Amino acid sequence: MIWFDEHKAELHEVFAEAERRIEAFPAPMNVLGQRYMEKFNPLMQDSTTNYICYLLPYWVQATAGLTREQCRQLSLANVFVMLYFFLQDDLMDTVPEEWGQQLILGNLCYLEFLQIYHQLYPSDSSFWTSFHQYITEWAEAVAKEREEDIFLTHRVMVARKAAPVKFASTGALCLTGRTQLIDTLSNAVDTVLVTLQMADDWEDWEDDLQEGSYNCLMSWIRFELNLPATEPLSPDTVQTAIAVHDCMKGYAEQAQEHHRRLHALNLDIPHLHQFHQFLIDGLVGEANRVQQERETLMLGGLNHWLSKNGKKVVDSTN
Repeated sequence: MIWFDEHKAELHEVFAEAERRIEAFPAPMNVLGQRYMEKFNPLMQDSTTNYICYLLPYWVQATAGLTREQCRQLSLANVFVMLYFFLQDDLMDTVPEEWGQQLILGNLCYLEFLQIYHQLYPSDSSFWTSFHQYITEWAEAVAKEREEDIFLTHRVMVARKAAPVKFASTGALCLTGRTQLIDTLSNAVDTVLVTLQMADDWEDWEDDLQEGSYNCLMSWIRFELNLPATEPLSPDTVQTAIAVHDCMKGYAEQAQEHHRRLHALNLDIPHLHQFHQFLIDGLVGEANRVQQERETLMLGGLNHWLSKNGKKVVDSTN
């Protein structure tokens, strides 16, 4: 994971600064904020790894022409962006007991990244147009996934559920005046974000099914089984689709097609490409594992049948 390992020292600095800022939150938000951030700190054991949120500035550093300090500031801002929007997601997906405190914490995180952006971008910077655009896209995508099957009908909407991640990539280009690359880089990041969501949805399908949350894998299974988009799925249906009908193979092939699109954009951002390949390898590996397990079970069944009936077959030929 060179795309991560090369930036560990920088992430130590970024998360240490984020921790310092959260410590300054009014009590008890400082304690709650520290506890919440620990879930997403990649340098801590058993944390949730949302690499692209805080590594994207470093991945695009050469393309954008950023200084190390600019990378740190954009990464720090995106840490608070990540915390804010995950808090929003938590509140939309469930109703936690501490929902009031989460609302307060979310607003404090919002103020932190907004303060950083105000220090980086003057009021007439084109960054603020993109800032408005990405939050609007996030809102539209989150609303649409409750109304239609966006993975099949409007796949870019899957990426737009994480559109604020692009504050870092577009923000990097705005800092250095390379705004002519914004559309191409945005398309590249969107492509990676769709595959990232696919990988997350493979990991989380059981929780999503129980909670009634939208899930790309379940969307693909309905497509493969020719079921209506509104067709409720049971755990048995999903497991059968994966284990028997080989739906993971087609799902992984969709991700591989995304990689071809990413390469076609001709952007020299090695760590972004490597991260995307890491996601694809995970999905392809799971698809191969499922296939091997199915073949092993079929072979086991054949061996069992032969052990019981092989002698009869031999006798009948004599």
